[in-house]
Amino acid sequence: MKVSHTWIENNIMIEVQGKLDLKVLLEANAFMLTSPKFDLMSYQIFNFLEVESLDISHNEIKVFSMLQKGTMRWNNSVKIAMVAINPQIINGFGFYFSEMRLAGLECELFGNIDEALHWCTG
Repeated sequence: MKVSHTWIENNIMIEVQGKLDLKVLLEANAFMLTSPKFDLMSYQIFNFLEVESLDISHNEIKVFSMLQKGTMRWNNSVKIAMVAINPQIINGFGFYFSEMRLAGLECELFGNIDEALHWCTG
């Protein structure tokens, strides 16, 4: 697996290639939370277009959802965009989207980066 972080001013795009598992998500969450840019962040984009396999259980997605909700207490105006076309990823993260929306956070799924950026910056 390969993970890269791209800053767009105070906002972040996290791109994952290969296998997506809980470790990748936890490391991404820690990276964002420990950045001095987090308090100024208005969006984050998870680019999963190059993910070949999803190795994460429903319970692990629940754990990530709880951590993200806790993280967003410090900056609850962050938009969360996920970019994916793999049905396994889209279905696997359905619970995550439900939890984020119940917490009052804006989150959307997109099929390409341009749409995600347009939504995040619009």
